[in-house]
Amino acid sequence: AAGPLRQYVAGRQELAQLAAEHDALTQRAAELQSQLDRQSDQLARALVARGVGADVRVALYAERSCAFVLGLLAVLSETGDHLLAGL
Repeated sequence: AAGPLRQYVAGRQELAQLAAEHDALTQRAAELQSQLDRQSDQLARALVARGVGADVRVALYAERSCAFVLGLLAVLSETGDHLLAGL
């Protein structure tokens, strides 16, 4: 009888640990999304200050990286359009 009870308790502890890890990962993902939003908004405002709008073409030259994604988000938020050209 002690074996199944031990297994049950161990299983519950494992589930609790997994739930805590999931919560921590979810919180970290939300923090990263917020940071990405802030940075892309800041870059978008800088583009607007330089005259970028819906009818203005913007060239984005960057290697595939976080900086590329950030730039792409900023351009999309201000122009609403994009054309990707691979190098």
